[in-house]
Amino acid sequence: MRRYMASSWFWLITLVALSTSAQANLKDAMVMLDKQYIPALSLVREQSPHASQAVSRLLDSWWQFKRQYGYNMPADLAWNFDMDRLEWLIQSTQRQVEQDELVAAYASLLQVRERFAVIRQRYQMEYFPDELARYDLLVESIVISVRDLANRQLSEHARMKLLNLTMRAEREWSRLKVTVINPYDYHLQEYQYQYLQQALESESRALSELRKALKQGDDKEIVQAVKAIQPPLSRGYMVFGDFSASPRLATHP
Repeated sequence: MRRYMASSWFWLITLVALSTSAQANLKDAMVMLDKQYIPALSLVREQSPHASQAVSRLLDSWWQFKRQYGYNMPADLAWNFDMDRLEWLIQSTQRQVEQDELVAAYASLLQVRERFAVIRQRYQMEYFPDELARYDLLVESIVISVRDLANRQLSEHARMKLLNLTMRAEREWSRLKVTVINPYDYHLQEYQYQYLQQALESESRALSELRKALKQGDDKEIVQAVKAIQPPLSRGYMVFGDFSASPRLATHP
């Protein structure tokens, strides 16, 4: 019981409130780190031969972030643990890429994103890429539900599960698509911001097509509609990365 109470107090204390300017500075530093994180994630996922260079740029960006913030958050009892964990994950990613263990490297990078999302949540920081990443987990569950379908028909149970997941996605997306995004907060140029808006609109259309396919009940159309809901989301997320030093991917403007 005492251990539980101590743990509860620990997390209560770490709900740190920064001044407006301090939080803006921390957010900006995270935005700049994401400029290198997102290309690394994308190239590792694509198993690109350029993944190693992207991860090296991410590591360089991490050192810059750590020099700025390092262990300088004494009011946040979890901060030092987060810094150590993030450094271990990013360095592990580099080793895994060098050893051509790209699946493991991708898993490590996903953990990096999750850890930063936890930090931002602790600071009650609005961060739109995190919202997209959380929504993507729901989209991924929809895609997985039909991935192994092949030539088999959707069972009634599978169809109902897919319908429920789609309805959850629609509810979540109805909130996300009206989020006000300040492009200056994320260092987005005008063409990037417009591309992001186009990607969000494409995602809305893809969800509508999926609901229509589910209503009509044709398995082939359902599978095709499911496959169409993730690419717009990926394009939107990648806008927040800086691909100027990386080969252009087909899903990036």
